[in-house]
Amino acid sequence: MADSLEITGPSLALVAPIDLTEACLATPAFRAIQRARPDLTSLILAPKSAVPFWAIHFQHILSYDDTASPQALAERFSSGTYHSAIILEDSRAARAISRLGVSQRIGFALPELEKILTDPVILQRENGPLPHRVSRYLDLAEKLNCDPHHAENFAPPELPKRPQKPCIALSPDSDLGPAAEWPVASFLELTKTLEEKLDPDFFLLSLPGKSPAADQLTAAMGGTPPKESLTSPNGGHDLEELLRALPTFSTLVTSNGTLAHLAAHLGLPTVCLMGPHHPRTHRPLGKIHEALTTYAECSPCQLAKCPLDHRCLKELTPLMVAEAVERILSRNE
Repeated sequence: MADSLEITGPSLALVAPIDLTEACLATPAFRAIQRARPDLTSLILAPKSAVPFWAIHFQHILSYDDTASPQALAERFSSGTYHSAIILEDSRAARAISRLGVSQRIGFALPELEKILTDPVILQRENGPLPHRVSRYLDLAEKLNCDPHHAENFAPPELPKRPQKPCIALSPDSDLGPAAEWPVASFLELTKTLEEKLDPDFFLLSLPGKSPAADQLTAAMGGTPPKESLTSPNGGHDLEELLRALPTFSTLVTSNGTLAHLAAHLGLPTVCLMGPHHPRTHRPLGKIHEALTTYAECSPCQLAKCPLDHRCLKELTPLMVAEAVERILSRNE
């Protein structure tokens, strides 16, 4: 296969990843493609639930029902004209684009995806440590002669002025499974340590339907949400609410997962507590964040449930996390 590939255009459908973490990681590549090819008419195809995320950086979005069949989506997409498409994963939207017979369908040469592509892209990896997961998307943009390595492709939206009194968001839940969750008892000890040092306001956050640990922490802190907490009685917050709230905090302390990547995507300095996943491959993007790990001998296992004693996160002490919070706050004074 040739080292590079041209988008034939003149119209391009960018099929958004379903998972929000992957959406965060794919965004710099999508932005690079749009900046490098202003001659193309580009359109993001995204599920309705994710439109608030894509609207941060992209104006032209065609939304679709999250549960619609490929046939229904093909009918939905047929109102537009697409000469080319970027497809990053096998999904109902990807299969709909294939059904429409879009003449150029570019994506990764993966077993489940390659059969619906016209131009599969093979990414070569050198021997050595695995790179961060964002690399595959950046490499794809490079294959398309769209240089992604410009700061503007990673730049977050402008944040509001930091609150004068520290406002610290806490998110003990993780959508990566219980193995990725820093213990509630450690979060509780962290709040006591930070109260002594900083007297901050605390806020509890969680993804939609992901709040068991946040509920436990609320109970441990006295049975009611701390101060002006954003905890929700229906189990987490919708995406639009989270995207609106995150930029208003001083920092976020969170178990590794989607919320860490969303905060980083918005430019909120984040303390991400890494357990079964290695910071080198899974940390939030950006130098302003702190990714903490103990490098336990059994980590990174990338398991959803720990078969041992959860040492990778239990050995991460509240004092270590409090010091990371202080470092972030001192950099943003």
